[in-house]
Amino acid sequence: MVIGSTVRKGAALVHYVKDQRSGHYFQVGAREGFIMVRLTGQATLAQIGDEYAGVFQRRLNEERWGQILATLGRRGLLTGGPEETSAPPDVPGPPRSLLRGRLPLINPDRFMRTMLGFLGWTYSAWFVVPALLAVVILEAGIAVQIRTLWDEAVTVWRDPWMMLVVALFLWLSLGVHEMAHGLTCIRFGGTASEIGIMWRLPFLAPYCRVHDMMLFPKRRYRVYTAAAGAAVSLLLLLPVAPVWLTAEPGSGTRQLTAALLVFGSAAALVNLVPFFQFDGYSMLNHALGMDDLRGDSLRLLAARLRRGGRTPEYPRSVAVLYFAYGVASIIAALALGVLLIALSWYGLSLFTGGEAAAAIVAMGLAVGALLAFGARSR
Repeated sequence: MVIGSTVRKGAALVHYVKDQRSGHYFQVGAREGFIMVRLTGQATLAQIGDEYAGVFQRRLNEERWGQILATLGRRGLLTGGPEETSAPPDVPGPPRSLLRGRLPLINPDRFMRTMLGFLGWTYSAWFVVPALLAVVILEAGIAVQIRTLWDEAVTVWRDPWMMLVVALFLWLSLGVHEMAHGLTCIRFGGTASEIGIMWRLPFLAPYCRVHDMMLFPKRRYRVYTAAAGAAVSLLLLLPVAPVWLTAEPGSGTRQLTAALLVFGSAAALVNLVPFFQFDGYSMLNHALGMDDLRGDSLRLLAARLRRGGRTPEYPRSVAVLYFAYGVASIIAALALGVLLIALSWYGLSLFTGGEAAAAIVAMGLAVGALLAFGARSR
């Protein structure tokens, strides 16, 4: 068994647990996790009970011990006991549908472990610090030259072949991005058990499953694993910058590299925004020791609306954090929606004119709302 450190889930503290024989994951409460960590054969039940009483101010009677051991036995978690009689569900994911889903392809763990043998040096401070400094300098330069870069980048929207190259570069960088998550998870003691394709129409992208990061004993290891993808995406832009600087103004090379810098940077930086369920959210979630910061925050806001502002089941500091994050995430979602609508209109207007573009965007929003409502109803 691998038992992770405590994380907060709503008002409670929980542990993630993995049975390495079957690959199944469990989620147990803080009290159950406290007991499981100590069932190593090195202490008697009486000794464990004394420790439990000292921490939780409550003693375990014979009946409660029987319930705990019976539950562990049914899951096949006790040495010398029967094998697991009822397999628990794996870490839950969204059901597959036309609108969203995942298609597993391969288990890359062995291949990535071999790669890590050659790439282990990239995790040393001697590489990471200069690399991140170079990325900061690159992004600062892009910010200074953003007007010029943007004027050159949008010209690729009129050239289908250039658009195809940009899209291919961004999609391949996503593949490298996901491999970085897997390699980093393995680096800190986990596994990369699955690579596949996920879709949330109209987006299609690769993914790498790294659920073992929830078992890491140190929060910073989880944060590093979540941050690795965006860091690598930005590193891939470093060789593009000198090409743009040396290319002839107005040339196709100049326009193409400008598009790669602008759209590649935008994709990586949006991925770091902590209010959407991307890497930035995962980094914040793990840094705060949370299980589902966004979901718990929205549930708290809904509870406040229903109960007139009373949330007695939450510690005050946690309630304040959830409330602040929930409000901020709603504002960020509205802002992103407005930005996407504006960008969609602008891009379409280059081909169809302003009024036609507005009509197409309005129709797209209506269809999207109907599909989302239908999916939620189901």
